[in-house]
Amino acid sequence: MTQAIVLGHSHSHAFAEAKAQLPGRWPTISVHRLEDKRAKEGALPIPAAVALLRDQPANTHTFFAVMGTHHNLLGLLRSGEAFDVLMGAGDKPDGQAKALVPQRALRAAIGEQFDQSAKMRKLIGAAQGSVWLVSSPPPKRSNDFVLERFLRQKKQVYRGKSVEQFGIERPETRLKLWLLETQLMAEWAESLGAEFLPPPAEASDDDGFLAENYYSDDVTHANAAYGALVLDQVGAILERTSKQVSHG
Repeated sequence: MTQAIVLGHSHSHAFAEAKAQLPGRWPTISVHRLEDKRAKEGALPIPAAVALLRDQPANTHTFFAVMGTHHNLLGLLRSGEAFDVLMGAGDKPDGQAKALVPQRALRAAIGEQFDQSAKMRKLIGAAQGSVWLVSSPPPKRSNDFVLERFLRQKKQVYRGKSVEQFGIERPETRLKLWLLETQLMAEWAESLGAEFLPPPAEASDDDGFLAENYYSDDVTHANAAYGALVLDQVGAILERTSKQVSHG
């Protein structure tokens, strides 16, 4: 019997791949791809996803692997001079950066996605049990890897920007933007009565980037091994909840 549903956009592919590679490991977790511009066939339109959620038992946990990619829009390709943002009182400006951008400005830019999230609110409202917002994977450190994958593509652009024209942003900037976005995702989840699922600790290197053995063979996504770690996180939540219920 399904105890958890994972619904997501492109990052959910890692979870679906993990399920396919390890059949039977997560029998109570189902994974579904939400329809968007890049996925039509076999993906769930929002009305169908709402109906699916409303049809679940009251104790079904729902995990949304959506949003969380705005840091790529702002910081995957360079858009001008190298910039930095201070993450806290102990953070020191990067000497390579030419400009220091106020954190509040970047939080406002990243936070725009949450103001335009009517579809997500509809999905969350249809969920029967607890709701979780799943973090996107940490960014990849290697600019060589990112550039090489960009150059493989037929269209060497990201969100309308040309890699040849702009070049790849510094990895340190990508990491800070991702950290800001995960903070905002956690805050937004809490404001809706949902919980936030951070990335698996073992999937990051010592500096917080995605460890190379969890890279997918593209610019921004993680692989099935990463997906397996996240599904294990979901499974641990189900087990913990089941024990709490059984002990009253």
